[in-house]
Amino acid sequence: MIAPSAPNQLSLCHLRPATVRDAKAIRQLTRRLHKTAVPQPKWQEWIAWCILSCIVILFWHHPKIGIALFLSATPLWVILVMTVLVASHDQKQQYDRYWVMDYQGQIIGCGRIDIHKQHSEIYDLFVLPEWRSCGIGQAIMHQLMAQAIQPIYLASLPKASSFYLHLGFQPVNPKDLPILLTGRLSLNSPRYRRVGLQPLVFQGSVRHT
Repeated sequence: MIAPSAPNQLSLCHLRPATVRDAKAIRQLTRRLHKTAVPQPKWQEWIAWCILSCIVILFWHHPKIGIALFLSATPLWVILVMTVLVASHDQKQQYDRYWVMDYQGQIIGCGRIDIHKQHSEIYDLFVLPEWRSCGIGQAIMHQLMAQAIQPIYLASLPKASSFYLHLGFQPVNPKDLPILLTGRLSLNSPRYRRVGLQPLVFQGSVRHT
């Protein structure tokens, strides 16, 4: 979908709390966010395809061996299925933490806030590329920040840090953060450390600019 021309873009959009019906759209947006943030190396894709190809060839040429291996790994399959079901349930429970920007039934942006007793954390802010630079990201952030308990923490990629600094966030040393918080912000992940993920904190009045 092509974004309408400025200056009426934001006025045609509706910012609202997410519902379970937005689950698929939110998953798609957050997957694009993480794929953009940390692209999967090509060699990992090749390994995955090679493993899948080997499994298909094994079942095709030696079905009895393939079935025997599958049955011998039944406990692992059960654990895998249960893990996926639990993760899916947890995701559904998180949708009440999201706000989405709706344009004629299409979700074009989202953001999530986790509110704790003494602070809040913001995650998964993402706006479709064709809808950027028209205030949608700021509108979502202002809504999340307005309901937050300060201080507010988030982790930013280097290319997005100027956006958050404009909203009043400031860099913070990861060593000054609780270990559980650094884990939730993915600051301990080697994948995200390689791309320069930076923790930021906000304390003060929300700027509506």
